[in-house]
Amino acid sequence: MGFLQNRPDATEEDVWVGARSAYDYVGSKCNKPGEVTGDYVFGRMMKLHIEFTDDTVSTRDSMPTYDYQAWCRMYPSYDALIDAAAKDLGASVA
Repeated sequence: MGFLQNRPDATEEDVWVGARSAYDYVGSKCNKPGEVTGDYVFGRMMKLHIEFTDDTVSTRDSMPTYDYQAWCRMYPSYDALIDAAAKDLGASVA
């Protein structure tokens, strides 16, 4: 489906830029400053919404589900996903 096509060659940076800029929603205003919404990024369903400031990171209150957020097989909650990302970046989560 056109812009929803998979890009297996996409790098981590490409995925981040795609989610941050709402790449799959050309012309929309999906993301406000301090938000990342990865609904479909390069044709892959992510269903991830994060809000952040310089000091905080927050997510929706719902629990992720396997049918929409396949990432929850490795990271069972948004907090686990954020903790892993922080660790990968060498940051700490309070």
